[in-house]
Amino acid sequence: MAGCRCLVAVGIALYFALPREPSVLTALVPLVTMVAWRAAGGARATLTTLLIAALLAAALGLALAKLRVEWVRAPVLTKQLNAAEVRGYIELIERRPRRGQRLTLRVTSLGDLPEATRPARVRVTTNRALSRLQPGSAVRLWATLMPPSEPALPGDYDFGRQAWFAGIGAVGYSLSAPTIEAGAPEAPTDLRLWAAVQRVRQAIGARIAAALPGETGAIATALITGERGGISDATTDAFRDSGILHILSISGFHMAIMAGSVFFLVRLALAAFPSIALVYPIKKWAAAAAMLAAFAYLLISGAAFATVRSTIMIAIMSWPCCSTGRRSPRAMLSWRRRSSFSPFPRACSTSACRCRSPQCALVTVYEALRVVDFFAARRQGTHALYIEADGNLRTETVTAARGARPWSMPAPVKPTEADDARRTVDLQ
Repeated sequence: MAGCRCLVAVGIALYFALPREPSVLTALVPLVTMVAWRAAGGARATLTTLLIAALLAAALGLALAKLRVEWVRAPVLTKQLNAAEVRGYIELIERRPRRGQRLTLRVTSLGDLPEATRPARVRVTTNRALSRLQPGSAVRLWATLMPPSEPALPGDYDFGRQAWFAGIGAVGYSLSAPTIEAGAPEAPTDLRLWAAVQRVRQAIGARIAAALPGETGAIATALITGERGGISDATTDAFRDSGILHILSISGFHMAIMAGSVFFLVRLALAAFPSIALVYPIKKWAAAAAMLAAFAYLLISGAAFATVRSTIMIAIMSWPCCSTGRRSPRAMLSWRRRSSFSPFPRACSTSACRCRSPQCALVTVYEALRVVDFFAARRQGTHALYIEADGNLRTETVTAARGARPWSMPAPVKPTEADDARRTVDLQ
């Protein structure tokens, strides 16, 4: 049921609205209760079961948010540090529209701070762009650091919370040019893998800038790699004033065009060879190629929340083409937001989840109408309602009350023997 997915989001939003931080035990008790209730065969055709399932779905969202918080928890700088020595590995290099660049460092040493109070990551802005810097390099620099800023006004953008979930415990500016440490230990494995992806993104951006200098190249880089640091403020304001600023942010629109183009071209190329098209399932091959292309585009675009959500959607909708069984399109659509909330629980409290999915809205309305039909049919007789293991509603029969609803199809009526005899006479 689409309502269960929405209630998971309600539980996540409830976590962010709590005045105090709950303990892990408090957040996990409802989840354990839900698992035990489901294992005991708690699905019954009663209204109480439906209400309990709704409450436990919200409790699941609360547990997801708490587990995500504990997973990314890292120290945050409590006061400003002036002229502090910073050592670490470069995770991300972002261009700035005017001059310099912004570095995200995984810190190994920060002044004289002990490891327990040392931020795991810091973001530092430099005055000059240095081409010798590469993701994964070990660097040393002197910088002034401060805690991430809080909202300037109530309800304004909370950069501090966004930085906290990204593991960034301090921001600031460099006082010296970063120097590469040749004798530093090898970077961790996860950092080396992600640094390889970042170097590919950086190479793509450099190639685009060489072929398309200026704002044109900056916009092309934003559409391919998701890096918008090279776009000037005037261009950003022009896109915002015209109402198309969202085009510069890679999301479902870009992912659908890319994956759909790959699917069409691969299937067209395979269809050109009858010896392949008539023997092998080229549609499944094309769908698999589209999913792989979507995953590759996810990596080179920076793996933002909107891109992850779109990639999950592409994979869910392409999977039935690759598998032998049939899948319900409505069930595929309802899995989209459930899947995207799991790795990004904070997304339900941001603008990325505010009426961005007409499909999920239609699914929610459809399920709500089914519940209305159930209660209308229950007044006329016994009508069982079950909650399946995947959270969907299932009814035993289709009653005649559905025909009384303008949004429902009338129930089919089985012809009787008298109708058959009358039809026979009419034909004669």
